[in-house]
Amino acid sequence: MEQKFRHSIKYTNEQQFTLAEIADSLLAQDKLVRYLPKIISDAIPGLTVDGVKISLIDAETGSLKEEFLVSLFLAFQDDLQSEVTDLVEGLTGMAIPEKYDTIVTLLVILVVLYGAKFVYSKFRGDRENPASINGDYNNVLNITADTLNISSDALDSAVRGAVHQQPQRDIIDAATRFFRPAKKGGGAPVIAGGQEISLGAVKEFPSEASMAVDSDTPIEPYPDVRIQILALDRQKRRVGWAGRFVDKEILSERLRMDLYPTVDLAPLSKAEVIRADVMVEFKEDKDGNLIPSRIHVVKVHSVEI
Repeated sequence: MEQKFRHSIKYTNEQQFTLAEIADSLLAQDKLVRYLPKIISDAIPGLTVDGVKISLIDAETGSLKEEFLVSLFLAFQDDLQSEVTDLVEGLTGMAIPEKYDTIVTLLVILVVLYGAKFVYSKFRGDRENPASINGDYNNVLNITADTLNISSDALDSAVRGAVHQQPQRDIIDAATRFFRPAKKGGGAPVIAGGQEISLGAVKEFPSEASMAVDSDTPIEPYPDVRIQILALDRQKRRVGWAGRFVDKEILSERLRMDLYPTVDLAPLSKAEVIRADVMVEFKEDKDGNLIPSRIHVVKVHSVEI
């Protein structure tokens, strides 16, 4: 059976959002809800989610607010465990009880916060503790588990299982797209399901620069530039690539090149030139001078074949 749930997200930044930033947030939601079927099926004995569909109802600019309708395609066993009978009956009934109104939003926020924990660990390691991200995750985890009448450990295990069943790039991409609008103008909290992703968590989420290169490496951002692709590897991101700036007044050298995890390889396989946001990594030579050593492609806007 198909059951529909409301889902809403509000970015509280005061700055006006670009169409690209709005598109990033919409794509993030589309990617994040795909984790829900496995999470719910694993966390709630006797309930299976066979599919999910998300539709945009409304998007308001200013402080960006997005309203969605999420359809879950549910099936359940006849011999339900007693502790989840009320939950399943509530989720599969004609009218969803009020306490489950925000359950999809809570689960989506739980996934993106777990994604933030994963991204932080991958790109920052154990050098620091992301206290705000961890705190927000634990808070939403406990509230969501209480709503579903299951243990926090069971829900946490289901989230981990769903995320790690998919390629790492999927959660990196979804979390990065989600946090990109939130980090605008110094960052602002995100409101969802009556809960808040705090400003601290938004600021802790690694910048796209730190995800591309080590934070101690000298780098220089070059937004919206044309890069000529001189060598490529259709299977790998960090080796086999080389390029140079089309505008040689910026830099004229042929440089090694790698691709940020969210860049799609497929459109680049036949491209001669890309228009992209990039960062150039510099290293010191023996005289202490900084020389360019590598181009990091952060975001591709278009390709020229």
